[in-house]
Formats: sequence, structure tokens, C-alpha cells
Amino acid sequence: MTGPPVAVRCLLMRGGTSKGAYFLAEDLPADPAARDELLLRVMGSPDERQIDGLGGAHPLASKVAVVSHSPDPRADVDYLFLQVAVDRAEVSARQNCGNILAGIGPFAVERGLVPAGEEETSVRIRMVNSGDLATATFPTPGGRVDYSGDAEISGVPGTAAPVVIEFPPGTGQLLPTGNVRDVLDGIPVTCVDNGMPTVLVEAAALKVTGYEAPRDLEEDLALADRIRELRLAAGHLMGLGDVSDTTVPKVTLLAPPRQGGAVTTRTFIPVRCHTSVGVLGAASVAAGLRIQGGVGTDLAELPTDGDRVRIEHPTGFLDIESALGTDAAGLPAARRTAVVRTARKIFDGTVFPRPAETAPLPAPTPGGPRRPRRSATSPTSATPSCSPPTWTPASPSSPTTWASRSTVRKATPSTYGPSTTTSTTAWSSPPATGPASAGSPCAPPARRHCTAVSGRSRRPAARASGSRTSPASASSTSPPTPTGTNTPCSPIRLLSVWRTTHERKTRMSSSPSPAARVGRLAVLAVGLCWLAVLFDGLDMFVYGSVLPHMLMGYEVELPAAPADKQAAADRRHSLANLFRGGEWTRTLLYWPASFGGLLLVYGVATWLPTLMRGEGYNLGSALTFVVLFNLGGIVGMLVAGRASDRFGAPRISLI
Repeated sequence: MTGPPVAVRCLLMRGGTSKGAYFLAEDLPADPAARDELLLRVMGSPDERQIDGLGGAHPLASKVAVVSHSPDPRADVDYLFLQVAVDRAEVSARQNCGNILAGIGPFAVERGLVPAGEEETSVRIRMVNSGDLATATFPTPGGRVDYSGDAEISGVPGTAAPVVIEFPPGTGQLLPTGNVRDVLDGIPVTCVDNGMPTVLVEAAALKVTGYEAPRDLEEDLALADRIRELRLAAGHLMGLGDVSDTTVPKVTLLAPPRQGGAVTTRTFIPVRCHTSVGVLGAASVAAGLRIQGGVGTDLAELPTDGDRVRIEHPTGFLDIESALGTDAAGLPAARRTAVVRTARKIFDGTVFPRPAETAPLPAPTPGGPRRPRRSATSPTSATPSCSPPTWTPASPSSPTTWASRSTVRKATPSTYGPSTTTSTTAWSSPPATGPASAGSPCAPPARRHCTAVSGRSRRPAARASGSRTSPASASSTSPPTPTGTNTPCSPIRLLSVWRTTHERKTRMSSSPSPAARVGRLAVLAVGLCWLAVLFDGLDMFVYGSVLPHMLMGYEVELPAAPADKQAAADRRHSLANLFRGGEWTRTLLYWPASFGGLLLVYGVATWLPTLMRGEGYNLGSALTFVVLFNLGGIVGMLVAGRASDRFGAPRISLI
């Protein structure tokens, strides 16, 4: 990139339990696409660490607020919230953020959009994402924002100055169904909308306590089905239509308080259990608890004076100030809703985005540096050195069919050492000698048809036309045409041309060294400790897939079969023989390798649907995926087995 780097004025602030970058709209491009592209570079996305930007490697710390003067006479400033994805090049404006909202008022005063009061300042805010309004009030002694104070909120260490965010009464009904209580699928609920459509239901009605950890609730498939049914039914009842593809309404389970609050909550979005509770969702819960006869009023402990209601959630609490009245029809209506949050300025200055020409690199591969790629034009590649081909009969039964065996050595970095590759090509007669025959690996790669067979080929290449080559043709002095030149190459034959014979011979002939035995046992011990101590549902897939490959890398194989039938009978009836003659390490390694494979199959059949349900997929989608997954495995085994029977399955390596 030429020229000075781009600099953008920015204020980094914690708002509530989130952290984000605050910008004036005039400091960013007016075009949304250009603005989003710039913000990705500012935050360091896409990168799971966001190492090259302001982002904190978590969605709660990868947020942006864009603030400007508001043309709406009801507001002082406009607030656009943008969620910047951490590991994807995505910027979303589809939702509000009540936490980042806590810093909008102080930011507006810091940037001179709103004059500060002598003691405190109130800033009217229009949330551009939804069109809703809010008013933030915070201390400004002497005309300056004071971030210090004694207000405490869950999820933030220490204390800070309180920011009271008040939401004016909405235009919609507090009770969208018109009823204080409704019965859905035999369960009493209260449907309330005080900024967020919410379905209140007692936890005991769904046969849970309401004190479970969010993860435990997510793994309860029966509970997930009931919550999904409640959401779908409530969506139609509340006038929201089909809500199967949306996150509203929220379903909140209520239980008696345990930490001195008014009620304990567990909120689902839509079937994932929230680790805390949203600001607007908590406002709906607080309003619902103040409705006489509503669900939860008999178990809630509301304060006798004041409007503040403390909502307990899995990681702490949230204070909501809520006051109700009645509308013209005599139904409950929200008169005042406010939430107490805190905000703190972290830095105010200039941010230098990553240059536009710089693309984020993939994360380094675990286990050391990657093996360098080799190509014909690579400066690190060396020209292959070729040994002259030697001509021998391809088989005793076919003296007129000859085979060429040549060796190619390629220089590679010293970390990996030289590699030796051998290929075998069948001819109907010995070709004339020359610097590079068509079957030699040193020949130019101009051949488009399969002329070479390797290793365990099932038939001599000279039989491709259906008959052997005549002796007369064997005495020909001109170079023969490679057999099968007019036959297109099948992928299996083309791959089997190149074979790493050195690696194959080493595996077949060498016996395990003491170091190899120790390594095998170390892998086995680590795997068993992992299974016994650290095992959980997700580790099932790692253990079942990784450990067998690690063990097979140590040449896990069954002992060779005995020669005579009596010995074979003894072997079949004697488990002890598997541990004799140095076979005990192989036997011990083969068992956990096989168990790991079975464990992986079990995980796919049982835990995979649970994980998909936890991510929001319905039961039908999860089961359909598992069925298709297994059908694909069946078809793949049949196809691969047929191909192996037809062409053989030698070990191969591509160079």
C-alpha cells in the first residue's frame, strides 16, 4: 500500500457487559458496503483471534456503534448498532444491542453532539435498527462525563457511574393476546411485549427446577420440543405469524429467587439457553411480574416500594425499573421502563485499520511447519535425476511382455530428506534404448492415456487388446507403442502409477524398535487418560477419530497367522497367544484403536442429533441429516469396495 495509512477517529468503550468501537457517522464512508469493509479491517476480522484489530475475539467484544445527529424531532442522536463477526467477513445490522446503548449518551457528550448539564445529562436516542426510542441519563458534574461511581452490574468487575436507560411506552399492547393468562398445550403462560415479545412460563410446568445450568437445559431434548411447541403456538396467538425461522418470541422460565432478587429466569433464544438475560427481555419479564394474575406473580418476591425489580439469571442479576398503568380498555399498559447499566471510556483516539490489500492469513497448522509445495517452476524444486531403465520380463508366464523399472530421486528440504519413487511400465516388447522412453518417469508428461501398471496389477498390460503379443513383434527393432494407449485412464489406475516403495518396504520388513514401543504406549496412555478424565460429548468425536489414526501411525497390525492348521486352531482358542512373542504391544494398541472407531460411530448416531438440536435445528432436520450421513457411508463402502475388488488397493503417494 502506498501513501500514508488511513486514520479514523474512534472511541473504545465498555457498554454494559459488552465492549465496542464508537464512531461518528461522518468519520465513516457513507456507502454501507464500503463502511462495512472498513470496519472489518478496523476490528481485525475475519480472524478468530482478531489479532490485527480492535476486536476482542468474542462477539461481546466485536461490536460497533455509529452515532449521528437525528433528523427525528423526538431524538437527539441516531444510534446504528453493527455486529462484526469474529471469524467471518460479515457485518450485521439486524438487531439492537441494549448494552452498547449504555455508552451512546456519554459518547454523544464526548463528541459534542449534545451539551452536557451541570449535574446530569439526558440524551434522547433513536435506535436506527428498530426505530425504537430510549433516553439515557448519566452524571456530568461540572459539564464533564463522570464514569466513576458505585453502581454494580453482573458480569463487570468493580463499580462505575450508573446509566439509567428509560424506554417510553410503546405503541403496541403490553398483552398482545388480550389475556393475562393463556393456555398453550395444557401449560399456563403469559404473553407479554414490553420491547421484546416474551412468553412467561413457570419452570415447574415443564418439569424442570429453573436453576439448571444453561448447558444442561439445552441437552434436554424433551424440554427443547416443549419450548419449540410453545413458541410456535404463541407466535400465532401474539400476531407474529409463523415464527419457526425467527428468534422471537423468547421463552422465559420462572422460578423462585435464590439471591435476593424478585425471580430466577432461564431464557431461550430460540432453543439455546441464554447465559444471562437480554435488556429488553428483562423489561418484558419485569412488566409481566407486575400484572395481577399473570404467570409468575405467585412465586415472585416483588419489592414493596419503588419501581426497581431485580431479575436473576444464570450469571448474576439485572435491575429493571418498571411501572404499569391501564389503557382505555382497562388492560395493563407500561407507563415506565428503565434499566440500570454502566459504561466506561477505555480510550479515545485514532485507529489505523489494516491495509485493504492485506488479506488475513489462515491460522498456523498445529504440529509444526507445513511441508513446502513443490512445482515445476518453484525455485526450491530440483530437476529429477533419472537412472537408466532396466528391462525385464513382466512375468514368467508372459515372456513376450517386458517391464521397465526406473527410479526417480527428487531433492527436498533437509527436514524431510530425499524421496525415492519407482514406477513400472509394461510393454509388448523391449523398446529401443534412448535417453528417455515413454514409460520412464523422466519422459515429458505428454501422455494422456493409461500405459503403466504398478505393483499388484491383476493382468499384464499386453492383454489389453485380448491376446498376447506375437514373438515376431517381440523381435521388432522399433520402439513399440505402449499397450493401452487408446484406453482412457481410470482414476484408480492413474493414481496407482506412482508408489512409494521405500516406505512400503520399511513397513513390511522392519520390526518395531524400543522407541517405537514406548511411543505406542505413550499414545495409548494419553488417550485413556483423556477418555477417563476429560471426556465429554464433543470429545467423543475427537477420541474416536484422532486416536485410531495416531495408533495406526505406529503400525498397529494383527499378528501373522500360524502356518499349520493345529496352530491356527490353538490361536483361535487361546487369547494368551496374542500377548506372546512381542505381540502384546500391538494387541493393546489394536483394542483402543478399534474402540475409538466404534465410539465415533456411536457419537455420530447419538450425540450428533443432540448437538444439532442445541444449535437450533428441529428434530426432523437432525434425524434427516444422520440418516443421509449413514446412507452416504453405506453407498461409499459399496462403491469403494467394488473399486478395490476391481483395481486393487495398494498404498500410493502423489508427487
